[in-house]
Amino acid sequence: MNALLRSRHRVSFLLPVAVLLALVLPCNVGIAMAQSETSAKPAAAGVTPPQQKSATKETTARPITGTIRGRLTSTDGQPLMNANVLVQSLTGTPVAKPTRPDAEGRFVFENLIPGAYIVMATAPGYIDQSMSLGNPLQWPRYLIGADVSISMVKGGVITGLVTNPKGEPMVGVPVHATLASSGAAAMLGVFSGSGTSETDDRGVYRIYGLLPGQYIVDAGGKGAFGQFSASGFDMDVPTYYPSSNRDTAVPVSVRSGDETTGIDIKYKGVEGHSISGVVLGNIEASAASGAITILLAHATTASILSMEVAGVADPRRAFSFNGVADGEYDLFASYLTNPNDNALIGTKRVTVRGGDLTGIELRLSPLGSIAGTITLDPIKPEDKCDKRGSQVIETILKLPLDAPKKAGSQALTAMFSGLGQLNDKGEFTLRNLEAAKYRFDIKLPSDNWYIRAINLPASAAPGAWQGTVAIKSGDRLSGVSIMVGQDAAILRGRVGPEATVVREGTHVHLVPVESKEANNVLRYSETLVKRDGSFAFTNLAPGRYFILSRVETLTETDIAPRPLAWDTAARTKLRQKAEAAKIEVELKPCQSVVDYSLKPDPPQ
Repeated sequence: MNALLRSRHRVSFLLPVAVLLALVLPCNVGIAMAQSETSAKPAAAGVTPPQQKSATKETTARPITGTIRGRLTSTDGQPLMNANVLVQSLTGTPVAKPTRPDAEGRFVFENLIPGAYIVMATAPGYIDQSMSLGNPLQWPRYLIGADVSISMVKGGVITGLVTNPKGEPMVGVPVHATLASSGAAAMLGVFSGSGTSETDDRGVYRIYGLLPGQYIVDAGGKGAFGQFSASGFDMDVPTYYPSSNRDTAVPVSVRSGDETTGIDIKYKGVEGHSISGVVLGNIEASAASGAITILLAHATTASILSMEVAGVADPRRAFSFNGVADGEYDLFASYLTNPNDNALIGTKRVTVRGGDLTGIELRLSPLGSIAGTITLDPIKPEDKCDKRGSQVIETILKLPLDAPKKAGSQALTAMFSGLGQLNDKGEFTLRNLEAAKYRFDIKLPSDNWYIRAINLPASAAPGAWQGTVAIKSGDRLSGVSIMVGQDAAILRGRVGPEATVVREGTHVHLVPVESKEANNVLRYSETLVKRDGSFAFTNLAPGRYFILSRVETLTETDIAPRPLAWDTAARTKLRQKAEAAKIEVELKPCQSVVDYSLKPDPPQ
């Protein structure tokens, strides 16, 4: 039994991590562990990001390398040693390097080439706060030379007893805890391998390492990755705490570091229905290996109930989910033909009422992609204000949905798509985009750079770019050109005098003064003012701006709301108000203003 449990735990950890990394990596191919490097020397401790070196007599110049170092601690500041830290490149060739922190919790990754990286940590019973956002588009990115501080929060615990209708303890029953939220964090909970346990010989289960939040707890059924660890309860409809179905389940509150006890479940043991069908669609005849992944999820939440795999070589490509209760569900199928192409997906909403559901057809169709180049606007070396030696490949390029989806298994595609694959020539490809409207989210490696222009092919944007781009099913949009200026200005200041507490939701806007820039959305900027009244703008194009503050309603979303200026009507009103206020600021190339004072917007 112990060997079986150890095997099950290995599967439940390795499989989710592999699936998660395969989805979030730019090439969607998982990780390639770095081998020992002999062509580049490790950077010395404490070295700042390296500058471009002059060419040597060698036929091929050695690549510039640097380090990312940091410290791993718990929320009380104590170092964590029993942990693993991984650095993963998001640009160039996908490479991952693992390491372990020392006795002080410090770690270092050497010989990293310029690019954008994520750094993630795992420790038994702890959660990396920076990665707990759920949506990979929001995970912190780092450049070489960064000093990373990772704070691990102690996970919460849910424990209780599972009994049969007679009150007798049940042994070996799988128990699952799923975040009740329909947001991206619930999806991450599945792929991180947390939230699963099994009752012992006393009928007791214990689930640890849980994010704070409200959880739905159930016993029995297959679970999200149950097919890799079959049990005698796979055919049953899960029984939800305390002894109910999914619709009447009682949420369980979990707090960081606390153990929530007494979450006892009286198991019903009712056999469920099945959902079965086949996956259709054109897959290359040469694809003799690989598998199609089929997910089953509640129609009203982002929680995955179970996963099945259909072999590509199997002409039937059949799937079947058992232990399904009456209700409405989403089916989601996906297949990646090859690492350098778009995935195929199929989705369908189904309803189970009083019996098995058979003959379902999930038809695969290709996702879309966008490709183009990021180019630095030529400038004299003496006119550059970036002294770091930043490189284009360090740009963090994302393409989030303009209107993020909040529920259903289709949110899986939306959450893990739109991460850019960028090389050292500035060429990028953003893959696996479902039919929708997207917006560019570009984080430049230097505050002294700015987006000068974004040009789309005439077929995609007949006029000037207005902040978004629409993708149809299977679209392969190419020829996108992003021009970056190298003499940006910076503006920092505060709204009101010292010690002023501004109203929540106060924003500062910059509006171009020149009428010819009135509809250029790249020349509009906005930022949220902190409670102490301070604000900051970086990456600004030099020029004259109207500046004003206004109070706006804050919205709760997994992805930041779209800029106000991207809406034509809102932009017109904003410009009218700015022109009426007549408060101007002129920013010269490479100028850094650090003490600007702005009068607050009067109460409406």
